[in-house]
Amino acid sequence: MLEGNDDPQLQAEGELSLARMALDSGDLNHAANHLAGAVAWSPGHPEVRELMGQLVREHGAATPDLFDIKGSAFIGTVVARAYALGSLGQHAEAFQLLVSASAYDPSMPWAEVDWMSDPHIAEAIHPEITVRAMMRLATALADPVTDPAVRAASAPYLTFVSNAVAAHSYYGLLIGVASSISRRAGSLEQALAWATQAVQTDPTAMTELYLASVYRSMKQVDAAAQSFERAIAHDPLNLALYSDLAELYATHQQLPKALQWIDKAMAIDPDYDCVVHVGQRLRFEQDHDARHLIQLADFASAHPGSDCNHEDLTAACWEEPWLGFVPASTESCTNLLSQAVEQKIDGPITMSVSSFEPPSAITAITRTFPGSSVTTGPAPGADPHRPLRTVRAQVWTPDGQPAVAPPSQRAVAALQQTAQFRLGNPPAAYDHAVSLAGLSLDDLLGVLVHPVAPPSDGDIPWHDYPALWIRVVQTWACLGMLHHQADEPWQTSARREVLVDLTFGAEDWVTETALFALITAAWVDQSSREDVANVVRDRFETLKSAYAVRPVTIAPSLARLALLTPQIDGGTREFAAEILAETDD
Repeated sequence: MLEGNDDPQLQAEGELSLARMALDSGDLNHAANHLAGAVAWSPGHPEVRELMGQLVREHGAATPDLFDIKGSAFIGTVVARAYALGSLGQHAEAFQLLVSASAYDPSMPWAEVDWMSDPHIAEAIHPEITVRAMMRLATALADPVTDPAVRAASAPYLTFVSNAVAAHSYYGLLIGVASSISRRAGSLEQALAWATQAVQTDPTAMTELYLASVYRSMKQVDAAAQSFERAIAHDPLNLALYSDLAELYATHQQLPKALQWIDKAMAIDPDYDCVVHVGQRLRFEQDHDARHLIQLADFASAHPGSDCNHEDLTAACWEEPWLGFVPASTESCTNLLSQAVEQKIDGPITMSVSSFEPPSAITAITRTFPGSSVTTGPAPGADPHRPLRTVRAQVWTPDGQPAVAPPSQRAVAALQQTAQFRLGNPPAAYDHAVSLAGLSLDDLLGVLVHPVAPPSDGDIPWHDYPALWIRVVQTWACLGMLHHQADEPWQTSARREVLVDLTFGAEDWVTETALFALITAAWVDQSSREDVANVVRDRFETLKSAYAVRPVTIAPSLARLALLTPQIDGGTREFAAEILAETDD
């Protein structure tokens, strides 16, 4: 609600002045609107309470009706209605409205009213109402709350629920939800005491879950696991509990135990979404086989209506090259480039490399330091500057110069807006690249070899990482090609043709990014998988010949990509693993 440098106190006072003027003229509706505005700016302002008291004294039971919350209500109106109801002794409805406001914005002190600390009011409100409201509040709070403003704004609820527990000590679920609020507030000892009391009072799956959650926050893994297991014994068909227990074990480096519980859950329901998401992520964490993530992506695509907000695919991909981010280059010349940028060298660079390095890598130097000279040694075998087979789309000439025209300014702007280091996961990257769908193939080919200037704003100072920025742009340009005439059948499509041509073109970073785009297509379109797997296999057959006679700087990256390919054959998988093993050595 706050904009710019607006002072909440001044804004509230302005609204209060307008409210008084409207009240003096007998315009109650406008007075109520401005009072609601003042509440939104500063709910604790003394004059807010004073004016609300005046309205209640003069209009009694009709006061809450001045604050209509039907439909999509303004939050100030919701809280003002709660204050009016509270002043009239209608605390149950007032309490629920305050919780609604706090769930919307937990940082505002909506609940700082005197009656929230009254034990008699906490006793008078039915515990079921308190439970439902506190559950809603708990879902809106971080776990734990670290924001001082949120912690302060939540304090009245902790006082209220403490009084409610004292008054309704027989109600286990209420005591359990009190422990949840206390745990989020950082009062772990109190949370443990309440959760233990809840289980003793009413041993159910829910109260055991509250106790398990406290032990988990206290990093008492064995005690938390025992509580989870008791919860499962109470409700063996609640597969979310299995998932939570698996997460607990995985977080504390006990993957075999975690996967045992995933297997137990899947034996009951192999399609339960929480278990599938967590299970596939943990299986990938165990053996780093991308087939688990491909299966997870397929499951998510086939079950789009999940009630849960799953981030397991992104979490699993986050630290993985070509899954969660665009990997950096490894060429000698770009290593030197990084040193030159770091040392703020002013002027051209002259260097000699003993073997072939990709045109994009050399372009990164000559573009960053104009006038630079890079010479490379001989390349035994087939000339890596030339395509591996007859292709229509070529972006480099045999002497390593751009073979296509520069992109339009529209394309440059689109790539600057879209390109980012983080991919999220392959399906997410595919979706993000849809913003490039309107660009022509000529433009997308142009940005591959005519470096786009990095944006001046953003989270990453791209001018410090010129080589990586070029790779990022090339990656998103190739992903953009996947959206070119996307209604064409894959096998005969222009998007397939151009990406396959680039894959078999000059040995370059573009080879990597084109292959990544093809593999991304296979992740999102199962009908393309056999074809893409064959393309990857064929490209690796050509890689074997070059790899046998000279260093191939892009080989480790291509190997990682091969292992991400759906339905890749065993021979290619084995060769890719050998390349990576040699690289690691």
